[in-house]
Amino acid sequence: MAYYNSTDWIEFFGLIHDPFLLTPDIGAYFPSKQHSAVISVIINMVKRDAGIIVLIGEPGVGKSLTLRLFIHNVPPDFKLVYIINPMLSPHEALQTIISDLGIVDDVSSMSKAACIDLLHNYLISLNKKGKKLIILIDEAQHLPLETFEQLRLLANLETKKEKLVQFILAAQPELMKRLKSKELTAWSQRITVFEELLPLTEAETGQYISHRIKLAGGSITLSKGDMKFVYKLTKGYPRLINKLMSRAFFLAYSDKATIIDKNILKKAAVSLDMFSSYPKKMFSFMFIAVVIIILTGILIYINLGSHVLDKQQNDIANRNNNKIKEVIDKNETLKDKDRKGLPNHLHFIAEDNASQNTFDENITETIENSQDNFSNQTTITEIYNHKIVLKEVIARSNPGFQYPLRCKIYEGDRLSINATIGRWAKIISENNCTGWIPLFSLDKFNKSD
Repeated sequence: MAYYNSTDWIEFFGLIHDPFLLTPDIGAYFPSKQHSAVISVIINMVKRDAGIIVLIGEPGVGKSLTLRLFIHNVPPDFKLVYIINPMLSPHEALQTIISDLGIVDDVSSMSKAACIDLLHNYLISLNKKGKKLIILIDEAQHLPLETFEQLRLLANLETKKEKLVQFILAAQPELMKRLKSKELTAWSQRITVFEELLPLTEAETGQYISHRIKLAGGSITLSKGDMKFVYKLTKGYPRLINKLMSRAFFLAYSDKATIIDKNILKKAAVSLDMFSSYPKKMFSFMFIAVVIIILTGILIYINLGSHVLDKQQNDIANRNNNKIKEVIDKNETLKDKDRKGLPNHLHFIAEDNASQNTFDENITETIENSQDNFSNQTTITEIYNHKIVLKEVIARSNPGFQYPLRCKIYEGDRLSINATIGRWAKIISENNCTGWIPLFSLDKFNKSD
């Protein structure tokens, strides 16, 4: 059995270094459109004195690298504290901040109260010099509840004109669930910016691989089909791409192959358990069985749903027919006070004493409108008044943190919701700001007085 040095393959392929290291490396940063936009937003919002910024992303999407890129590009008038391990008590968090700032040599014997006083005085002194403090916390979803509260108290420190400290939290989506809890309501209300980091697209995945190999001095290229295969396995997550490609290079070297093709990629994926390694026939049988079960379920659902929808539509049509018949029997123009119980589309029928054809057309219109209401469950047919519960919310052009901002609304502003999609609401504010905002930035769905 042959044994290889872990770096032999680098020399074999004529590379300077491993192009697919798993540790965040700003020197190998690939400027995807979405990642670049997120970094730009964070830098601009920090300059505008945004109190708390939250960066959300799934594991392996590049949150830590984004924080390091921010640190590398931070304006000179900011002091930084970067907390990598968030599993700290309130006292430990204060000691860590003071230690990173180098305010004193030894903080181990300092009490919590002494830490708070020292840090407060330091922040005031820093502000007089025209500088501010930014505290970055990675994996913030693991912050203990008590530490969240202590950091909130720090976030409250401010002068008459500006804040003394700002926070940037990078976390997995689990943090969003925690922020909705009653215990963290006061914290979530102080968040001014939410940004979501998404995986690379299929096209960007290929560009990312080529970019990394080129930076390492390599000349190996993958075919379009192989690039597509990598994307299907990794879904565009940079960490998974790095794992797969690093393993593929090593396996190619062990086979003395000078190219990376689909066979090598499949071996690498199997060794990393990226997909099932069952025999092909067994996989095909299981796939067919699953498809049959899913299709059967869909047919049953459609069949039951159509019966329910038909019954609902018939009930609505019968109710409208009865109301129309009442109008015809009376054969008189209704006064305003008599119209309150009728749908809007019946008013002009009663007033104009229209023909039976007109009645038939409106019955059809009623049924069609009713069908639309049943089929489009994301549209809110009633207008509700709401208030913003965060200090500042950005309304975007489409539902998603990656879309451009259109305008801003602020804490206490009143607005109406036109529609919802997932965790997003389409709104119009009293100041004519229109766009999509996250549902968690609103109060509970209760009608306003």
